[in-house]
Amino acid sequence: MKVAWIIIFIIFIFLTLPSSGLVANDLSAQYCLSQNNWKNLYSKNGITVYSQKAPDSDVLALKAIGILKAPLDQILEVLRKVEISKEWIPNIDNKILVKEFSDIETITYSVNVVPWPFADRALLLYNKLRLDREKKYLVVEIHSVDPDTNPIKEDHVRANLYCGQMILRPKDIGQTEVELTLFVDPRGHIPTWLFNMAQKSLPYDFLRALEEKASRTSYKLRPSFKEMLDQLISLLRN
Repeated sequence: MKVAWIIIFIIFIFLTLPSSGLVANDLSAQYCLSQNNWKNLYSKNGITVYSQKAPDSDVLALKAIGILKAPLDQILEVLRKVEISKEWIPNIDNKILVKEFSDIETITYSVNVVPWPFADRALLLYNKLRLDREKKYLVVEIHSVDPDTNPIKEDHVRANLYCGQMILRPKDIGQTEVELTLFVDPRGHIPTWLFNMAQKSLPYDFLRALEEKASRTSYKLRPSFKEMLDQLISLLRN
């Protein structure tokens, strides 16, 4: 019994996969997941977490909705600053900017430390930020891309983020409405039932870490972000 709980604990530690940078591509979470099949898992400190069985997979997709006590401009900058990732993303070993198309569109490579006996997990992600004028929010989208552009080490396993999305909208002063959706496959030799059990804390832990970091920063908002945020505020006023 003790050995079983040690294995569960090890897997729980490694499951805080990075949400990485800002996010992108029109193949968003809405493309591969139903908007009507979410099951309420738990609510904690103002964040509610849901799960859904994704099509053609036994791995659960997850969604978290809540209000973060951090301003939207700082959340955007914290997500975008690859160089500070180790300061706040849980269990991340390394994260680099592979290609920068613009401030709002990048490819990032990240590695998460996984305790023995499991291999570290690597993610190569395409990231983009966009403004949804119709629904009046910012959308951070993310998905895995062709690994040939950045081969992984032999002792790593390539995880796959099929689709992910973070919806952001300013709330009250210093607060931000957020909805985070993730559908990630860790791959490798991990029982699916154990992965599903352990990953349920992932979206909550990530959002709380983001909130804690962004509530203490005062980064200057880059012009492209300011322009998009100003447009969003204008839409919300109309």
